[in-house]
Amino acid sequence: MKKEHLYSGKGKSIFATDNPNHIIMHFRDDLTAFNGEKKETCLGKGIYLNNINAFLMDKLAQQGVKTSFIEKINQRESLTHKLDMIQLEFVVRNIAAGTIVKRVGLTKGSPLSPPIQELFLKNDKLGDPFINIHYVNSLKITSAEVVAQAEKISLQVNDIIKDVFTKINIDLVDFKLEFGLLDGELYLGDEISPDTCRLWDQKSKRPFDKDLFRFDLGDVKEGYDRICELLGLKVTIDTHDLQADHQDN
Repeated sequence: MKKEHLYSGKGKSIFATDNPNHIIMHFRDDLTAFNGEKKETCLGKGIYLNNINAFLMDKLAQQGVKTSFIEKINQRESLTHKLDMIQLEFVVRNIAAGTIVKRVGLTKGSPLSPPIQELFLKNDKLGDPFINIHYVNSLKITSAEVVAQAEKISLQVNDIIKDVFTKINIDLVDFKLEFGLLDGELYLGDEISPDTCRLWDQKSKRPFDKDLFRFDLGDVKEGYDRICELLGLKVTIDTHDLQADHQDN
């Protein structure tokens, strides 16, 4: 049962449940970019992301990846395990795009083989800075063993999700993951969605992700709806769902 509101991030609100080991992730319709500097509301966006995330988390679980996801409980919300989150973001890049293009001087769209893995400190006030294992060790964020395990799982996740999208003629350009501990074991947490991945049409290279909003490249709702359609997800957005998003936050 959904209880008190615990906290809100950029696009989700977290609620307690009757079980102290479980939480509810409520996907809101807020769109943010550039560390919250650009903001907008896209009605129904949270519903698309909740459905896509549930689908991908199920795929990962089927392949033996331990995730926080338990079940989708309605159009906007999912029940998950409560993790002790690690304050790092693990990024996997299959194709050059975003910050790596400027930072390393790569050409946008260049394939990266093997994939490049990057670490970022999860800190909104600092803009989630790019770091390496030496920072992790010195600042005692977590152990080097946990980082190595998370990076290994990240590549496994990459193989599974890339295959899912390749089958629908979409390139998985890059994505970020977050991890947490549960009873001493490492679990994949947070979400996997067009808000946390770059997804390009294989032929046209048209994006179907949050870059549509970041760089004013098109309609976000259309892009997310297209991903749902390609994945075979039947997503219905009605007035009650939209009202619920505002009532719960």
